[in-house]
Amino acid sequence: MFKNFLKGLKDVCDDLMDSNVGEELKKAGRELKAQLLQEESTGSTQTTSGDSSASTINTTTATGSQPTNTETSATLEIADAECALTVPAEDGPRGEFSGLDEKTYSYLIPKDEGFIDEGNCHAAEIHQAYGFGREINYERDVMFVFSIAGEFDCEIKESRAKAAYTRYDSAPTRSKLMTVEHPVFTHAYLFDTPKKYRITYLKKLGEYELLGCELILRKSGGDEAWKAKMIEEFKRFAGSCREV
Repeated sequence: MFKNFLKGLKDVCDDLMDSNVGEELKKAGRELKAQLLQEESTGSTQTTSGDSSASTINTTTATGSQPTNTETSATLEIADAECALTVPAEDGPRGEFSGLDEKTYSYLIPKDEGFIDEGNCHAAEIHQAYGFGREINYERDVMFVFSIAGEFDCEIKESRAKAAYTRYDSAPTRSKLMTVEHPVFTHAYLFDTPKKYRITYLKKLGEYELLGCELILRKSGGDEAWKAKMIEEFKRFAGSCREV
């Protein structure tokens, strides 16, 4: 509205300068027009500057609220190497369990003498579990678990397990479902939070059954060297799994 008012005054000034009025009136018209043009120019610059500031703030806020696509991709690519699974060359004492499909599976028992055989933890969905470290709320600092992978609800999909683990452990800093090459397992799911670290290897046994081999590691249990040792032990445990 202010711009229209200025334009109207400029038009009046133009008319005055084109008409046959006295020199004094023409001079006054020129001065008024120059002043109006300066004010309009200043107002336009201030408006543009204000819009630019708002755009900068929005961009900064958006950048600060979430990582870039490049950072996210790099973080998740590490997971593929982290979850790669091989069959250990060594052999040793082995344990066995039977799935709901009535097939029997064997595995290398954890080497570290600190591991405790937890059996099925008095839970129908667990085939066999081993725990290490302090026990808090029926869960130790480290758990190795063969189970029916109930959080996946019989489907190898990230969304269901992610929702369940988020309820248990809080929102993840990393979450990725990927394929693996192994005689038994076909997929791995990594779920990482500031407090817990999970890897689950998966195999679909039938329409209503999955076989899962899961690591649940409480980060407060030890330092990075301890964490690396537990993950190595778990990958030996999961990698050695085979159908008898």
